[in-house]
Amino acid sequence: MDIKPFIPTNIPVNYKDEQMSEMEKEKLKKVAGEMEAEFLKIMLKQMKATIPENEDEEKAPGKDIMTDFMLERYAEDVSKNQSMGIAKMIYEQYTKTYKK
Repeated sequence: MDIKPFIPTNIPVNYKDEQMSEMEKEKLKKVAGEMEAEFLKIMLKQMKATIPENEDEEKAPGKDIMTDFMLERYAEDVSKNQSMGIAKMIYEQYTKTYKK
């Protein structure tokens, strides 16, 4: 079986030809932060799913939706204020692909 390397077909125009502009760097930082927030959101929701529900407690309508909103805000706040370093790693990895 012959395994061929993956070659991306949607390579950015300035890939390895020139340095990334400041505007592109800012966009990349923003997107990397959003990516970290999304990862944290998924992680927090999965952590919440491991907690058993109290059967004696009355189920309020919309409680799950509000809890999900709360977890989303926690993830966004952590990503912005106390970054786990995921956004930095994403940013550094993508800037390495550009010529320096």
